This record gives sequence, structure tokens and C-alpha cells, in this order.
Amino acid sequence: MKSINYSNYKVLLISIFLLIFSLSCDNSEPVSAENPNLTYTISVQTEVRNCHLLNCVENTTYAYDVENPLATDYHLYFQVEILDSDDEPVEGAEINVQECILTGGDSSNCESTTSSFAYFDGGTSTTNSEGILEGYWKDNGESGVFNITFSYTDQYETINQTTEQVTVNSLSDFINLSVTTSTSEVFSDNTNVTYQTTISARVLNEYNSSMPNIPILFNLLTDGVGSLDNSLAYTSDTGEPASAVYTIEPASIPGLSSNNVDVVFSISVFNEDIAETLEATYPVSGGQEPEYDIAEFYFYPNYESIPHDQYDNTEISVIAKNQAGVGISNVLVRFALDAEQRGSNGEISHEFEYTCCENSDSDSTIVEGQNGVASVTYTNIQGGNDILTAYVLDPFTSEILTDSEGNQIGTDNITIVNNEACPNCDEDLRLVASNYLLPDSNGLESTDVYAFYTDSLGNPPALNSFMAFSAIQTDPDNDGEWLEAGSLNPENGLFVSAQAGELDDPIFNSFPDDTTIVYAKTTFNAETASGLVKVVGLYEGLTDTLGVQISSSYAHSVSITPPFPSVISVQGSPTDESTVLEAVITDAFGNNVTEPYITRWKLTNETVLGGVHLDGNENLSDAYSISTLGVSNITVNSGQVPASVAMNLEVHPYSVLETIENADELDALDVDDLDGDGSTSDRLYEPICSAYSVPLTVASGPATSGIIGYSFLEAENIGGGLTEMPVSIMLWDTWANPVVDSTSVYFTLNPENLAEIGAEAKTNNVKPGGDPDSDHWPGVAWTTITYNSAQLHEVPEILGYTTGSFCADSLSSYEECAELELEWLTSQQIVVSSFANPVDYENVCVDCSLSLLPLSDTQVDWACPANPNPNNDIFEVILRAQLLDFYGVPVQGSNVELIYTGSQGAPTVEAILNLCYFDINGNGEYDDGEEQVDSETGEPLTQEQCDATTVLTWGQAFILEPPSNQVLTDEDGNKYLDFVGSWGPMVLGHSNKNIVSAIKSQASKGISFGAPTKNELEIAKIIKSYLPSIEKLRMVNSGTEATMSCIRLARGTTNKKKIIKFIGCYHGHVDSLLVKAGSGLATLGVPDSPGIPEELSKLTISLPYNDISALDKAFKENGDDIAAVIIEPIAGNMGFIEPDINFLKELRN
Repeated sequence: MKSINYSNYKVLLISIFLLIFSLSCDNSEPVSAENPNLTYTISVQTEVRNCHLLNCVENTTYAYDVENPLATDYHLYFQVEILDSDDEPVEGAEINVQECILTGGDSSNCESTTSSFAYFDGGTSTTNSEGILEGYWKDNGESGVFNITFSYTDQYETINQTTEQVTVNSLSDFINLSVTTSTSEVFSDNTNVTYQTTISARVLNEYNSSMPNIPILFNLLTDGVGSLDNSLAYTSDTGEPASAVYTIEPASIPGLSSNNVDVVFSISVFNEDIAETLEATYPVSGGQEPEYDIAEFYFYPNYESIPHDQYDNTEISVIAKNQAGVGISNVLVRFALDAEQRGSNGEISHEFEYTCCENSDSDSTIVEGQNGVASVTYTNIQGGNDILTAYVLDPFTSEILTDSEGNQIGTDNITIVNNEACPNCDEDLRLVASNYLLPDSNGLESTDVYAFYTDSLGNPPALNSFMAFSAIQTDPDNDGEWLEAGSLNPENGLFVSAQAGELDDPIFNSFPDDTTIVYAKTTFNAETASGLVKVVGLYEGLTDTLGVQISSSYAHSVSITPPFPSVISVQGSPTDESTVLEAVITDAFGNNVTEPYITRWKLTNETVLGGVHLDGNENLSDAYSISTLGVSNITVNSGQVPASVAMNLEVHPYSVLETIENADELDALDVDDLDGDGSTSDRLYEPICSAYSVPLTVASGPATSGIIGYSFLEAENIGGGLTEMPVSIMLWDTWANPVVDSTSVYFTLNPENLAEIGAEAKTNNVKPGGDPDSDHWPGVAWTTITYNSAQLHEVPEILGYTTGSFCADSLSSYEECAELELEWLTSQQIVVSSFANPVDYENVCVDCSLSLLPLSDTQVDWACPANPNPNNDIFEVILRAQLLDFYGVPVQGSNVELIYTGSQGAPTVEAILNLCYFDINGNGEYDDGEEQVDSETGEPLTQEQCDATTVLTWGQAFILEPPSNQVLTDEDGNKYLDFVGSWGPMVLGHSNKNIVSAIKSQASKGISFGAPTKNELEIAKIIKSYLPSIEKLRMVNSGTEATMSCIRLARGTTNKKKIIKFIGCYHGHVDSLLVKAGSGLATLGVPDSPGIPEELSKLTISLPYNDISALDKAFKENGDDIAAVIIEPIAGNMGFIEPDINFLKELRN
């Protein structure tokens, strides 16, 4: 507090009183009074902004620009208070504030500045009712020592003032700028990548504390490459960094001459000489093989060694990054323990792992799902160190990945240092096994396990106290849950004592013979267990564990694990074109074998024809790999044709490698006759086990081309003056394969206002109005167009849009594009126009009308000599048939069939058609068999196709009538009414339209299957609805098969042989039922059928029809051996003889 003091205020009052008194008594001339000497107190309080962050002293601050957009910021807060002599506040006092900067440290040398003042109380510079004026002062970015003077001039021109001195330091003298970045990537497809880099700037004072509310400028110095989301940001109230996000799509930048984009940024403190320059490099694009994007590959954390506690599981990770430091997903990493330098029996959980795919900061701590990270779990049961190697192979050369200069970048290794379990325990329980590897050298699959215990004083356990044993291992199919493994005998052992010399086990050989040893013993048997088994001992709350490694050395079976992805696409697709197949080799108990085996992978011929190949080699369809811990892998690459990838798999001993050095010598394993000598007995090696599998599907690629089609013949009037017509689009990939089902197509019209069209369709959908079971085709999408019927042929251009791929020149195929070294563009818009496949308008029968008019006399008397035709055997009538469409327009080119009926003379019925034929005999007219059809479609040639070939003729043809469903005509022209009806099935006549239509419909789906079908079930339900007594029903091809099945069922059920039938009844073409069946009488005029063996006749009892007494007699004589009685209720073969009234009733009883 600053104060200024003057004379006592009471003196002033006395002086005024005496002056007034003297004037009233004195007659002398008055003179002017002197101004009174008043007393004021001016006090100033100040506070420096953010002083606690700068560790500054009183009245010391830092320079800050007055133009800072943070209006609430200030540097020197001041409060001026004026009190009079009675310590009462002076209200309305005008306070003058002046400041200057000192030069040379001399207060006499004071220069004016551009600093500014502001006042809190309404912007005025007068004191309030409390005699206080508040405000703040900003230094306008200048630094140095300032004098700030606060003065008040009263009404008597007396000046009262006080001066404050403020030191302002430059901000750059004691702060620094810390800039960090993190980059993430977004794959729009497998070749185009968008990078997003977050630039963070933190301002630190000289004590490394974060400073709040500091404005930071972000400036992109490289023109035309990407963009920043903002250029100005502030550190937070708590000092958190200011940030800006930079986004770049390198592949979209024109004119690049290199594979990388270099970008430079400037990050600075607003209006201060504090700045950092940041440089970043981004690859132009990703690759279809992510391995080629790798710039860094190392174990994470990047240490030379890692500790491991014995018996525990340790997760070890590697990370693959690109040039921008971003993790790369879907990279296949191979892990292997160094077999030559290893000093333990440690093992890893798996050999192959893909780097993960979740985006995360490349500098963050490894967590589950981090982008670019692949992990493996290591365990060790016996101690000793291991060296773990991780490597990435070039997808096409199968060599370790190298950079452009040939340096290996796709490999790294780490030493695993084993920490033995509990080496210095005071109270100790220790388990020891005779053998840690099973089977042992003698082939035994069991081992003795001993437990030794000492308390903290070195005393052994009490004799005959119990020791509990258990054997467990993890279940890989259930999140590593522990399961019991093998068996222990006993599970609860007793501690006993013995002299070391009395114990035969070699583990006691190091003890003197007279040493007393207290131990508990159990025997572990492997049984069906495989891999690492932990034997756990428990005694008085203390546990110990040892590991027994069980080898499954003999392969018994092999299978292929379903891959992911299980569907890949043909070459040239943006999606996966390859996948890794994994074969699992197991022993007889289903455990993975531990010994290495040769796994032979051989694609079938059908698969190879589709271009599918192995390990990136287009010529490789037969290869082998070596298994590790029962798992073997190979890469399958797609070809040019959709296919189901079928593969034969064989497992051979590892020793075969002694004679096979490369895949060209695989004929030593081949079952085929490769040397052409007609024998496969010269095969050198038989497989231990084999398998056949179809684990993978190759799907079509994206659309490259297409065609839009429609036919006015399919147009249909839907009323209201509107016509609806189906429209199709066929899409192919670059290999001319129909695209995959459910590919979306979007339709528009040009111009849009002439019609309406269904906006979206998917390939392999059902044709409008078609059969859902048959009217859909791969690669074809259907929609409908609706237009005004009066438009006729004015259908607008139809445009179909979908997503696909094509070469940069829009012309070349995938192979040609590669040869021309052009870019193959994916995820591009494909547009198909109907104008590329124009369809001429044809008059089509939408509600057509047909008229038939005679143009000559239609009546004639055959006996009348006035017949105009000189040949009295022929009468001609000239007729005109006219076909008009819905609008009254004559329809051209339609076939008209003319049928004659009801003629007394029964002339030959003919049809007159227009067709294309080749006049073989040159008689100038069509003869049977001369019709010409399209060699590809099998359809009759159109007039346009016919006229294009000079040797063909388009003209009328007279075709004999089609078969009638009532009348049959024989070769001599005789006509018959058919009462035979194919012995029953043709009860609806021949060529019944409904029957023919049903047959055609079923034929398109299949004719015979050899297994039950839905149709059989439906017709069985119909039959049972008419005959509810039926309990079971079997479909057969004929009545003969039906009776054969019934007789066999009767004989099998009753265990009897003889059948009773009635003379003259026919039950099918079965030998035992043709005995006196009436067939001979009906067909040959004899009472029996020749060719029936006597032995079969003895098993058939033939009785007179309608004779109950004969039936009773037969049952009395043969009842013990009669399986069934079969009868025609109405005997058709001997003339449709009806049964007597009670015959069937008595027979049933």
C-alpha cells in the first residue's frame, strides 16, 4: 500500500473560522485567499497475471500482445483507492494513469510506449462511491522496466500522485514449445490411403510446467498437399496442448514423381519469436500386398532380451510400421525358436499370426487389438534361454522381406531369459520327475514324480502325511481353462523314508547310499494327453509345479482348418485375392503331433483350370510344406475364374526330404502314373494319411462391363394407358465372369420425365412376373420400366450404375493393363447405357385382336361339276388373317396358325408358319427337317438372320397337325379314339396343356434324384387326404415295382413265402404274379404266360375269381405259409369282370 500525507485537517478549519471573523470586524480592503492545503491518501494494489506459473516476484510479468483475442487476459491488475484526511473515500475523483519504459536503467530517461489501459467500472477513469478505481494494463508485447504513475488533481489544482514500477520479461526468455504428432490411416481400398496426423503443441515454462491459454499458430508450409482443420488453437485452462489435425490423401495429388510426399509445418506461439519446424513423409499409396508397405519391423518393446518366469505364459509382440510410423494391418508374421542355439524346452503358442487391424497411435502402449501388432505366447517348463525370431516373407519370392537396396527389413529376434521358479525359498516343496519328455527313450509313456519337502528349519515332513498330486493342462478351445490331463497313481501319496542306495531311480544316484531320503511318489501316465502337462503338488498350503512335455510323434489324420477369409476374389479385385490354408496333423487321440512332417498340397485339375495357384507362383499347383507342432501352412492365390478350390492333402515322413530337394521332385510322392509305364506301383513313398477338402471359394470380381436388354414382346398393358416392360442388365468382371450375386445396380432414365423405372436392383434377383425357382440368372439384375402406352417406341435411354474396376485407359483388360504398366482402378463407378445395345420397336401383342375373313367362296358341292378347280379332288378357299395391336396398328412378322376342324372328308390338318429353311432338294418349298436354328441358342433364325445368308430362304411352311389329346393317327392315316390311355396314366389324354406345362416346369428343375424330394412329400399328403387309412407310402416308378415291394414286405413281415392270387388278374410284370394272370389271354390268346419257371409257380397259389370256397380251402391247406392275398377288385385283363356282391367283403374278413 502506497500513501501520501499532508497537514492536519483541523488546522484548515480553524484558519477558515478566523478569516471569516476578521473580515467581519475589519473595514480594510479585502485581499485574495490562498488555496487550502488538503490532505489525501492514494493507495495502489497490483497483481501480476499467472505469476504462480512463472514463479515471478512482485510486479514482474511477461510480455503479451494486447491484440490477443482472449479479451479476459491481462498482465497487471491495479486497484487505486483515494481517501481524504478523515479516511473517507473520495467519490468521482478523476485518476490519471501514465506509464513509460525506462531506458538504460535510469528513471530519468523514460520513453512513451504503445501500452494500453482499461477500466472495469463502466470504462470511466473516476473513482466509485467507495473511492476506488479498478482496471488493468497491457504491455502490448513490449518488455523492460516500466514506471506507472497514478495521479489525482483536486479542485484547487493540487496534484497528488504515486508511482509503481513493473518489470516485464520477454515470453521467449523462459518458455519453450514441445511438439508431438500421431498419425492414423484410413484405407478407402487396398491401394488408396488417407492419413490423418494430429499435431499437438504444449507450452512449458522454465520449470517444465504446462502454461495455460497460450495461442498457437499452425502453418502448412508445403503448398497443394493436404489441409489443416484449423490454424489457431489455445492451450487449455489446465495447460493441455493445443492441437490441429492434418489430412492428406497422397494418391489424389496430381503430378507426383516419387512414391512419397514430404510435408513441412511451422508451429509457433502467437506473435512471439518461438517456433518449431516439423517435417513428415507420407507414402503415395498402400499396396495390394501389405508387406510392401513395411518400413519398420521390430519386437515391441524394442529390447534385445525379455524376461520370462518359468512355467508362466509370456506374451511377446512385434510391430510392423510404414514410413509414416503407422501400424500396418493384415501382415502375415512367422515366429520360430532358434533350434541351434536354444537351451530349453520352451515352446510358442503358434507359428503364424496376422498383424491386427484396429487403428491406434503408433507411439502408444501395446494393447489388445493395436494396429500393426502380432503376438505370440511363450512358455518354458525346464529353464534355460531361447532366441525367438519373427520374420515377414515377400509374398511372391517367399524370401525374407528386403527394402529397395536389398537390406533385410522383415526380420528381428529377441532373447528370452528364463527366471527359475523360487530359487531361494526357506520353506521348500520341490517336485522332481524321472523323465520330463514322454515317451522316453524306451518308448514308455509314463514317469515317476517325487515330492521333497523341508520346513524353514530344514526338517522333513512327518512320515505317512499326505501329499496331493494333480495333472492339468490348458484347453485351447475354451479360453485357456485348465483341464485334467493323463492320470496319476496315486493322486494322494504318503511321505515315506528310504536309504538312497535302496532307490533305483537315477535321480538318487548323486546321493550317498546311506543318505536317508523322505519323499512322496506318484506315477504320471500320459494316456491321451499331448503337449505340455503340469504336475502340481500340494502339501500344507505349499505348492510346486513341474512340466512334462508329451510328444505326439505319429501322424494319424490330417484336416484343413476353415480359413479366414473363406471367400477370395479373382485377380484384379479390390478385396482379398489370397488366403492362408492351415492343415492340422493329429495323432490317434486327436492331439497335434510334435514331430515335423511333410505336408503335400495338390490342387485338383478343375481348380487349376480356373487359374488358382499356390504361394504366389502362377505355375505352382503342387507343393509341400513342413509342419511345426502339427500345423502346416500354404498360401492359395486366386485365378481368373470363380471356382470352388478343391485340394488333395497328403502327409509324409520328414525323412522323405532326404530325396526331395524341390517341388519338381514331388513325383516321388505321386499316386499318378507320371512316368507313363502304366503302373503306380513304382511310387517311392506312400502317405501316412491323406484328406480331400474344398475349404475355399473364389468369387467373381467387381463389374468391368455390362449390357442392358429388353424386349417389346414382354411388354404388358397394365391399364390407365400405361405399359410395363421388364428390363435386365448383365454385368461381367474383367475375365467375363458374371459378377457375384446381390451386386447393387441403380437405374435412371435420360431424359427422366418420359417414363419411370425401378431405381435399384440386385444381381440374380427374380425376373418380374417370373418363376422364383427358375427365372433368375447369375450376373443379371432385373427391374421394370413403365411408360405411356401411346409412346410406342419412344422409350428413353436407360442408364445402369454400379461399382467396379477398369484400366486407366478405360479399354484394356486386367492383363493388358499390367502389360501396358497402367493403373488398374478399383471402386470406380461403372455406367452402362441401353443405347449401346439398341432394341428396335416391334408391334407387339399387348391386347391384340385377330380377324379372319374369306376372300373366295367358302362352300362347294363335291358332286357339282361347276367346281372352279379343274381337279375335282381339291377345293381351295382364300382367307385373310389380320392381327392388330392395342392401338390398331397392324402387327408385322407374327406367326399365324391356321387349323381346320369339322371337315367331313377329314383332310390333313396343317399349320402355316413363316420360318427360315435351307431348300436342300431345290423344289422351292419347305420340306420336313430343313428348318434352320441358331447354333448357340437353339432358337429358330429370325428373318433378319435368314436374309443375311444368301443360301437360306424365308417363307411359308406347312406343318402337320400336332398330336391331338383325343384322336390318334397311325402311319396309314387311320384315326382312333384312345381308350387304352397307356394302361391308365393318360386319363387326361395326350398333350394336355396343363400336363405338358407341369412336365416342362419340373424338367427345368430336375427329372430324377434318387432321394426323397419335397414334391414327393406334397403328393403323398394329397393321396393320404383321399385315403386316410394309409399309414406309410412309398413312391415307385410303376405298378410292377409297387406289387414287388408289397410282396417283399408281406413275406419279410410274416416270414412266409406263398402268395394267393386270382386267375385272370394282372398285377404287373413280376414272374410270380404272371402265373395265370390273363396277360397271355389278352395278348397271345393263351390262358397263361410262357417263360414263368415252375419253381416260382409253386410259391403262387392261383384261385378262381369270385370263388370264396376255393379261398377257404386254400387257407385250410396252406394257411401256415401264406404271406398275402393280392387281387384286382375289378379284373381288367380278362374283360373288366366285376366281383360278386359279397366276394370282396368275405375276402377282407
